[in-house]
Amino acid sequence: MITRSSDHIEVEGHIGTWYVIDSGVFELTPDEAGKPVTIRATCFLLEHEEYGDEVANVIVDQDGKLLLEDVYNGFDDLEEAGWSEVQICKCAICEGDFPRDEMIFTKDCHGIPFRLVCLPCYERAMEKGYDGEYYTEADECLDEDY
Repeated sequence: MITRSSDHIEVEGHIGTWYVIDSGVFELTPDEAGKPVTIRATCFLLEHEEYGDEVANVIVDQDGKLLLEDVYNGFDDLEEAGWSEVQICKCAICEGDFPRDEMIFTKDCHGIPFRLVCLPCYERAMEKGYDGEYYTEADECLDEDY
């Protein structure tokens, strides 16, 4: 398992060892047997430990599987190959990291978006029909000097 701080990584089909210089979450949706299937992976941009930036980089997934070789422009090369970057956000309740498309805003008692949470936390937060405390205009400070 590769992490952001990994080094001495061996890549199949390449000599020497590599270390991580960048990471990100990307997805690819190839058309397999007439059905699109989304593949999501944590990807790592690796640089050769001996030759550094004198040779092309490679991109591997968290298991060390080679995704792209001859990389000169970082993750831009991965995006040119059809992958797209996934925005990762932190849940306001459980503080876990989730893809943005797997999160939703809770609503306060007046239907105003309140906080961005993961789907399991959304169901718990919205049990009473709204998130947060009930408030009225009397609770708001509308003084001119506020």
